[in-house]
Amino acid sequence: MDGVINNSNTRAPKDVKFGEKEWWISQIETELVSRLNEVIEKTEAKVVISSSWREYWHPLEIQEMLKERGFKGKVIGRTPRRIEIDHELVGDKIGPKLSRIYPRGLEIKQWLIQNRKNYKDKIVIFDDCEDMVDLSDQYIKTSYKTGLTESDVNKAITILNE
Repeated sequence: MDGVINNSNTRAPKDVKFGEKEWWISQIETELVSRLNEVIEKTEAKVVISSSWREYWHPLEIQEMLKERGFKGKVIGRTPRRIEIDHELVGDKIGPKLSRIYPRGLEIKQWLIQNRKNYKDKIVIFDDCEDMVDLSDQYIKTSYKTGLTESDVNKAITILNE
């Protein structure tokens, strides 16, 4: 979410307290949501939340917040949190000893393995972090400075429609 559907210029109204649902909604940029919509409309993609937002909100609540900013897609789930990683399932040789610094890619990989029936063979990962382990072919690095760009959208559409 951060660095994808918002950016470094995103600000909450001064009368909204941090943590309130309205604050979270204010962190969603309508223009960036319309870019995400373009990917969804041209590829029939679904959304899985791997952002830290998943630790505060259920995927359906995130979908509703996104809809308030014009989202036209469907959020179908969230990746497991670090403490929920099944190290054997994802082939992680390090194990839980480094739980505070898991690559987000392991969380995504576990969701993909456990939810194979919920997606086609092609996925795209939008993120401003670079910890995608062996998912780099599906990864599009966004920037917190700009959020989702037209270039990111075009890359995603190309990958998903190949």
